[in-house]
Amino acid sequence: MEEGFADYVTQRHGRLRRTAYLLTGNWATAEDLVQTALARAWLAWRRIEGDPDPYVYRILTNTHVSWWRRRWRGELPSPEVPDLVDPAPDFAREVGERDALWGAIGGCGARGLRRPPGLGGLDRGEGRHRRLLRTRGQGADRAGDGRRLGAAP
Repeated sequence: MEEGFADYVTQRHGRLRRTAYLLTGNWATAEDLVQTALARAWLAWRRIEGDPDPYVYRILTNTHVSWWRRRWRGELPSPEVPDLVDPAPDFAREVGERDALWGAIGGCGARGLRRPPGLGGLDRGEGRHRRLLRTRGQGADRAGDGRRLGAAP
């Protein structure tokens, strides 16, 4: 074993384990975390200069974060299997509704689609619609400089 590593483990194991418990909240997982961190520290023991504590604690923290990110939390055990919300969706009905919607939109014509739904059917002039919607008249330039489309510069 590398020189000094066995002494380090003997001196710091309890402290590392308590820190790992604070990270995980479970003594068994904390012990696994410490063992993994110490195994990684042993591989890099020759490269560690000076106090190894910051390096080992960084390994401990990074390993915990890695485990936490990989853990799947989507499934919880339950005594009974829950019923499905929609066991068999009716695709034919959905396709029919979508076709009816597109048919209604297609039947409106270009003029019918220009007016907002809340204003359609009311007998008001085009200027009133523009004021309500704060838009310009037909043919106005998008740049907002007042030139009409197709006009010479």
